[in-house]
Amino acid sequence: MQATRQRVEIARALAANPALIFMDEPFGALDFITRLTMRADLTAIWQKEKKTILFVTHDIKVGASV
Repeated sequence: MQATRQRVEIARALAANPALIFMDEPFGALDFITRLTMRADLTAIWQKEKKTILFVTHDIKVGASV
């Protein structure tokens, strides 16, 4: 359920065609598999839409891997 909510929020943000997408702990409440899927989705958005995506995380491994 959380992953669906996250995807809806990303879609809502993209609908406004922003130059910058700011995300606060976008992967925090997700299970491991869903977290990997969401990271892949965000990477695809970044590559396709050429949007700047800024996100805050307290997990240094997540920050370093993106």
